[in-house]
Amino acid sequence: MIATVCCRPSQQVNGTTPANVSASPEPGHKAAFQPESTYVEANQLIKVERPNVLDRTNPHQVAGFSVELCRSGATKQLVQELSHVEANQDLGRAFITFINEFGPDLERFKDVDLFLKFEGYKDGSNTSVWYYYLVNSNAGQIEHRPWISVHRSKHDGNCALTGIFLNDSDEVTEMPPDLIRR
Repeated sequence: MIATVCCRPSQQVNGTTPANVSASPEPGHKAAFQPESTYVEANQLIKVERPNVLDRTNPHQVAGFSVELCRSGATKQLVQELSHVEANQDLGRAFITFINEFGPDLERFKDVDLFLKFEGYKDGSNTSVWYYYLVNSNAGQIEHRPWISVHRSKHDGNCALTGIFLNDSDEVTEMPPDLIRR
């Protein structure tokens, strides 16, 4: 199954509204976004692409959109449009630094028909963390089993890319065990 999921109204970034980014719910309106269970289906394939309208509360869309921007050389645009979703501002800034540093590494997949394979998520107190392997169009593994993570805010449902693990060196970072896969 390939997922292309949509959509909410738009979000302002630096006083303007990008055509491809949807708004988060109004602050404090937790019922305005879908629960995690809405998006959980193990082994789901998500195409890496820019949707016509991005639902910032949909972790699968944010994951595909984020990888697409990074692999096309637009990591800075990604950080400007989606920023971070952390309650702890220092942690949020650390994630932004991480994405600015490692996002350009995804440019090696510029000419690859790339998909994400949803593996599961972990539930935390302020965010849930969503995990995806980078795979080819047949859901086949890519060398070194690269993966990414996306955080989803428990406050407003917004999502942001937080981890890129290409595993090119001798030191391989594995996904955490015990993911929720319902």
